Amino acid sequence: VLRSLWIYRNTVNYESANNLHIPSVLELVLLNWSAQVRRHIQLPSTLGDERNRFQAILNRLGQDPSYRGFWTKYPFHLSVNPLTMRLPFK
Repeated sequence: VLRSLWIYRNTVNYESANNLHIPSVLELVLLNWSAQVRRHIQLPSTLGDERNRFQAILNRLGQDPSYRGFWTKYPFHLSVNPLTMRLPFK
């Protein structure tokens, strides 16, 4: 994703193409980044302490005003296991 964005950025700068919509680009980057972080957390080799640290960092990011729009739109995307949070367990 980042490589594609960089190529498009060069196209805009050097070939006079139309510019990207910045909020959409930021959302795309955050979606990609958060998916990679979640994947690392879910690996069996990730220790419990490391998972707890990641969750604390993600919670802090969720409270930051800069990420509030992303957090509101994707409330489970910055959690350790978003699928289980959406399943109706009884």
